[in-house]
Amino acid sequence: MAASSFLPKDGSLILSVLFISFVALIICPISISPWAAFGSAIKNLVKNDKIKVLIEYFLAFLLLITAILIVLDK
Repeated sequence: MAASSFLPKDGSLILSVLFISFVALIICPISISPWAAFGSAIKNLVKNDKIKVLIEYFLAFLLLITAILIVLDK
């Protein structure tokens, strides 16, 4: 996705790919770390089946809201 969105049509392909790879090398750990930390933090809560169901419904609700907002934005 990054290549199709951000690579210039005219320019060095190798330099562009190296630049995107370098940026991804920096950005990916920064953006994935909070996700992993949150997952680790709620690990004990998910052992309880009732709380697990509540979390799953809450996340499904957030996903539904996101989908609706994307559709309404177009």
